[in-house]
Amino acid sequence: MILELHFCHFALPRDKSCGSIFVMEQKNATAGGEVLRGLRTTAGMTLAQVAEGAETSISYLSKVERGEHSPSAIYIGKVAAFIAAEILRESKAAA
Repeated sequence: MILELHFCHFALPRDKSCGSIFVMEQKNATAGGEVLRGLRTTAGMTLAQVAEGAETSISYLSKVERGEHSPSAIYIGKVAAFIAAEILRESKAAA
């Protein structure tokens, strides 16, 4: 089993800023790679940018996205956390 990550965006009424969370559900192994690819492309990031920031190799990340490797939940979380941090950083810079 692997964890599927869903990106959820919400408004914080008190200070009118936005926040983001990832909700995890158990899914099959190939779904994890598909979710990471979806998050990465939605964020407009390249494999190289994500691999460098998440301290992994481009080759391994690419194979995970294509469903050729089944990464651990820790790996998925590490990559997703990096992408989430970049999305939040960019949204704060744009505000």
